[in-house]
Amino acid sequence: ESSAAVLAGSETAKDKLQWSANFKVYLVLLYFVSIFWATFCNVAFYHAILNALCGKPVSIMDGFRFAGTRIKAILFWSILTGIVGFLIQKLEEKFGFIGRWVVAFIGIAWSVASIFVVPCLIYSQENNPIQNLKSSAGILRKTWGESLIGYMGIQLGGFLLGAVSICFLVTALVLAYFTRSFMLAGLSLLFWLTSLIILSYLINVANQIYRCALYLYASQGVIANPFSQNLMTQAWKIKK
Repeated sequence: ESSAAVLAGSETAKDKLQWSANFKVYLVLLYFVSIFWATFCNVAFYHAILNALCGKPVSIMDGFRFAGTRIKAILFWSILTGIVGFLIQKLEEKFGFIGRWVVAFIGIAWSVASIFVVPCLIYSQENNPIQNLKSSAGILRKTWGESLIGYMGIQLGGFLLGAVSICFLVTALVLAYFTRSFMLAGLSLLFWLTSLIILSYLINVANQIYRCALYLYASQGVIANPFSQNLMTQAWKIKK
C-alpha cells in the first residue's frame, strides 16, 4: 500500500509538472498572439490615418486587408518585440534597485527607437524587423526635436483638460455634499470617468496622427492635408 501511495504521489507530481509546463506554453503563445494582434490592428489603423493625411479614401476593411498583405513583417516584428519585452521583464526581476533603473532606461530607449516602426511596416517592403527598427530610429534622429515638442504639446493639452475635469468633479461633489444629493454625486462621477476615457482615447489618436504626419514629412517630404508649408518649414526642420 505504501509503494502504491508513493507511485500515485509521483504520478500526481508528474501530472502537476506537465500541467504547469503546458500552462506556461499557453501563456507564451497567448503573449505572442496578443502582440501580433495588437501590431496587426495598429498597421490597419495607421494605414487608414496615412491614407486620410494623403487625401485618399479611408476604409477600416481596407486597412485590415492591407495589414493582411504585411503578415510576414508583422509576425517577425511581433516575435522580436515579444522577445525583447520578455528579456527586459526578466532582467528587471533579476537585478537590484540600480539595475532595475538601468533596465527600465533600456526599455524606454527601445520604445523610443521603435516609435515609427508601424509606418515603416506600411511603407517599406522590408520584412526584417531589425531593418525596420533601424528605419524607425533613422526617422527619429531626423525629427527628435519635433517629435518631443509635438508629444509634449499634446500631453500638456491633455493635462490641462484633465485638470479642468478634476475641478469640475470636485465642484460637483462639493455641491452634492451640501445638497445631500447622492444622484448628483453619482452622475458627476460617471460623467467624469466617461470624459476621462474619451480624453485618453483622443490624446492617443492625436499622438498617432501627429506621428504619421511627421513620418510622411520626414521620409517623403509629403505635407499632410491639415498642415501647411509654413508650419512645416518653421516647426519641422529636418537634418541633412
